[in-house]
Amino acid sequence: MKYVFSVVILLAALSLQAQQPPDIQQNPIWASGKKIDGNLADWGAALAAYNATNKIWYAIANDNDYIYLAIKKTDNLAKIYTPASIQFYVSANGDRKTEQLPMLHFPVTTEGIHKKLPEKWDEIAVRNIPAIKDSLISIYNQYGIKAAWKLDAASNVFTSEIRIPRKLLALNGNAFDYNICLMGTGRRGQPSMFLMTGIQLKNKDGKALSPAELLRLAETDTVTEFWATYHFANQP
Repeated sequence: MKYVFSVVILLAALSLQAQQPPDIQQNPIWASGKKIDGNLADWGAALAAYNATNKIWYAIANDNDYIYLAIKKTDNLAKIYTPASIQFYVSANGDRKTEQLPMLHFPVTTEGIHKKLPEKWDEIAVRNIPAIKDSLISIYNQYGIKAAWKLDAASNVFTSEIRIPRKLLALNGNAFDYNICLMGTGRRGQPSMFLMTGIQLKNKDGKALSPAELLRLAETDTVTEFWATYHFANQP
């Protein structure tokens, strides 16, 4: 009887594990009919992975000319509103030094020190892409990059999509490394100020912030990112 019970527990654990999404996308996706509109219905019922570090669902796909990135975030959307928002780094040669790599940052949620209203999130920040001399381009541009987003503040859901020509990133091999980074208000290699012992903050009502509120502020103030490798899908 004890043996049977143990087997049942083991099978239940294996079933639960099988249902949990991977932390990093495992399989490539051929991008068939992907429409860049911020609506992720054409990606299927769920995106390929849930990355616990960044607390995002995400998936990467490709066709012969483009790579595609879809992201869904339902936890701590404050990180989307920060100036750095979501950064996507691509490495064609295995180099993982982010300061030297092509990077696209979308959406751009601020203009200088001022926050932009969501309906004005119509720019993409770019870096280290030789064919693009400007650091900011419109989501309507001549480079073949296309981006779109949707924000449902009532349901606390943010979704975005971006399509990037492979030739802009010199992606001529069979795979590439990528980094998805949510900078928040933090800096790489530095702990959040909200984790400092003895810090006391108050809300707008003059009450001291609870430990849970401080942790949420610390999360927004902490850089989270991960590296992985994507192997190109072949056309079916």
